[in-house]
Amino acid sequence: MTAVQQPAGPIATTERIELLDVLRGFALMGMVVVHMVDSSAYQPKGFGPATDFLLSSKMLSLFSFLFGAGFGVQMLRAEASGRAFVALYLRRMFVLFAFGALQSVFLGWTSILEDYAIIGCMLLLLRRVPVRGILVTTLVVLSLAEFAGPINQMLRPGAGAQSRALRRQRVERMNEAKKSATYREFVSLQFETFQRRYQKPWWAWILLPQNYLAICLLGFAAARSGLLERLGERRRLLKTTVWYGLFIGLLANPLPFLDVNLKFPGAGPLLTRLSFLLAGPSLALFYGASIALAYQTERGRKLFGWLRWPGRMALTNYVLQASLVVFIFYGFGLGLIHSKINVPQGWALGLAVCALITGVSMAWLRRFEYGPLEWLWRTLTYGRSRRRTLPAFAGLSARGS
Repeated sequence: MTAVQQPAGPIATTERIELLDVLRGFALMGMVVVHMVDSSAYQPKGFGPATDFLLSSKMLSLFSFLFGAGFGVQMLRAEASGRAFVALYLRRMFVLFAFGALQSVFLGWTSILEDYAIIGCMLLLLRRVPVRGILVTTLVVLSLAEFAGPINQMLRPGAGAQSRALRRQRVERMNEAKKSATYREFVSLQFETFQRRYQKPWWAWILLPQNYLAICLLGFAAARSGLLERLGERRRLLKTTVWYGLFIGLLANPLPFLDVNLKFPGAGPLLTRLSFLLAGPSLALFYGASIALAYQTERGRKLFGWLRWPGRMALTNYVLQASLVVFIFYGFGLGLIHSKINVPQGWALGLAVCALITGVSMAWLRRFEYGPLEWLWRTLTYGRSRRRTLPAFAGLSARGS
């Protein structure tokens, strides 16, 4: 007897996994602080290195893990209900890519949303692969990323120095545009950058994978294994992740701050790259597993529970915080980029923006089921509108993502 195929539709609010929203909120808040500090006058001591050590690349790694986990949850639930999945998911990724492209061009912000859309299509190829196979693929991706420079040099001999020189010129041109260009000039420059990004050869997408593909794969594997549905039963695994994540993170994280070229002649670039690849994901897993453990207690839910508000509308808030950074720092806005505020002031500004985003999220979600961009994403994906309103806290303790 053939199973009846259910019509496709977005996951309801009452099916969400609350912890994933909390973790998304935590990652988003950390990213806000990093973006504010990155646009401040960097200080070689104190708050500057502390921000790099604790947050830079770690929050985006956690965000990426959650993206992979979200894909896994959607796929498993679509299969369990007999819903069509592939065509719908590709449409979802196309809409996400369009959001990222618009953000890149019109907000002057190289958007991670484009990378997530491309990574999402890559994950689709692994939907039938066992969890062990996904973990092996993760190791392969890390290896390719570690040797990205030599691979690029081998496939394009003599292009290394020229590419680096051109990249430096573009960075200098972009930095100058952020300070003094008009908005129209800046959009034109961003459009050139967007076009150039997708002119790289086909093999680069395979042999030089996206920066956060490996951690997305780990999130995908976690969802496929059923871990996210049974976290309360896996405290030992969570504790192991906390300690190993902290150990590897503390071991790998300091390498960029050391002159490894002097201490390890010839191996400096590889060690620095390895540090970048391991430090972000390992500390991201440390943060995520620590919060997951804490959230199983009443005190932990009180401490971190507020993060579910910004986490429930993470797409809207990601674009909102990027818009605020552009408005505050760029020349066609308030023009505070570099030298106008120091790193502690950047932290204060970042925390103020976090408070603003949380307040806006709470006010919006007390009335509406989805954030505005989340609603638009679902409408463009599924071809119909869902405008049902909800009372405060409705469905926030239920499962799903």
